[in-house]
Amino acid sequence: MSDKYPNLTPYAYCANNPVILVDPDGRIIRPYNEVSKTYMMNYLSKQFGNDNKLFYFNKYNELKINRREYSRYMKTASNEQKILLKGLKEAIKSDKTLIVFINKNSDKFAVTENQSHYNEQGDLREQFLDFNVTIGSSGITLKYSKANYYYLFMNDEAAKSDYCEAEPRIIGKDDVCPQQTGGEASNVFIHEVLDEFLNYYDKKIINDNTSSKKEKVYYQNKALKNLKLKERTGNDHQ
Repeated sequence: MSDKYPNLTPYAYCANNPVILVDPDGRIIRPYNEVSKTYMMNYLSKQFGNDNKLFYFNKYNELKINRREYSRYMKTASNEQKILLKGLKEAIKSDKTLIVFINKNSDKFAVTENQSHYNEQGDLREQFLDFNVTIGSSGITLKYSKANYYYLFMNDEAAKSDYCEAEPRIIGKDDVCPQQTGGEASNVFIHEVLDEFLNYYDKKIINDNTSSKKEKVYYQNKALKNLKLKERTGNDHQ
């Protein structure tokens, strides 16, 4: 995060004050605004319980995991919750920045903010972002500049009604009934943050040409199963 602190050398741990300061990861997932923050916490509560204290936002508005609560929670969490939590921990540790922008019921998003970063030559660069985005689905992850900034745009109402193809139910020998996953916004959020941002953009272990349909919705299916909803086949993944 040296671009955030141009007055400090990136080789100085904790601003040269390790007696009172700590820096467990130094990476960022942050909400674009207060509305987005509320939705993010609601989605995380849906997957991990309303009374958990796993997640919090620090004074820089960055999403963090409480390390003590993480250790405690993992002892009793379901297999699905453990996988999701480990994935979120990885995403937070990424050296990329994910900015989450969620609204209630609109496919139109207006972004206005300043970003600073170092280019490949090590020079500090400032950029002012002022753009409009119209999305045609429940979520989309976009990349801007060489600064490793990514944006996740989500329409909450659309995400709640985002029913995807699930494995068909076999009725008879030659008779099957098509099925769909349940409509629920938190599993869409998990899909965009973990299947798309983490696995596709950051770790690059998902490839459009070689990865299976199931691999592209791996974390989403864990989130669906965690809520006792039907899992997604991935056949309708774009």
